[in-house]
Amino acid sequence: MKTTAVIRMEQVIRLVNEDRVEIGVLPRIDLINLSERLGIKVNIFEPPLANIPLYHYLHKKHQSLVPKVAEALKQLRAEQQITPLVLKYYKEASL
Repeated sequence: MKTTAVIRMEQVIRLVNEDRVEIGVLPRIDLINLSERLGIKVNIFEPPLANIPLYHYLHKKHQSLVPKVAEALKQLRAEQQITPLVLKYYKEASL
């Protein structure tokens, strides 16, 4: 299989949209954000190729907050609010 390297994620969406490549691989959250920003409709295939766990780190002086942060993240995940919050962040930060 031939591959094409890009410098910016935006290029992946444009290459697929212009039929210059057959498939693009991006993190889901970036794909959603970029496709909305560029006004390009994309098809997201399920299941994902991989799930990569992410970890939050707090400075040791905030150790007492770890249970509260863990519980808040667990609740956000259960309510499926993480993706909307990240997309909101992207839009507000113009990323």
